[in-house]
Amino acid sequence: MRIIVCSLFLTVLFNVSAYAQDLKNDIGSISENENPSLSIGIVDPGGEIVSVDAFGLVCDFCATAIEKVFMRKNEVSGLNVSLADHQIIIALKNGEHLDDAEIEKLITDSGYNVKSIDRSIASN
Repeated sequence: MRIIVCSLFLTVLFNVSAYAQDLKNDIGSISENENPSLSIGIVDPGGEIVSVDAFGLVCDFCATAIEKVFMRKNEVSGLNVSLADHQIIIALKNGEHLDDAEIEKLITDSGYNVKSIDRSIASN
């Protein structure tokens, strides 16, 4: 019985490791010059792209709540909430800015926690 359990455990472990490596390769293959795909709105060329890693995003209601909060902001041109990656991508209009403290407050006031915030510029 122990051999079967150990064998099953090793099989699962190997498959998870292989999946993680495939995912890492997929993420690494995305060019830094590519704009993210958004579920709502558009990427404004030259605008800022803000990537937020957040805890607590688990369902479609979570995603909808975050979309409503950020799409009310005049500075935001588009948004994507990835439940699988626990990530929020915020596309800002060219020339507009939301500081990290305001982004974090909007997210925490919605009931979620921020792990990290990264920024880049949208390509043309």
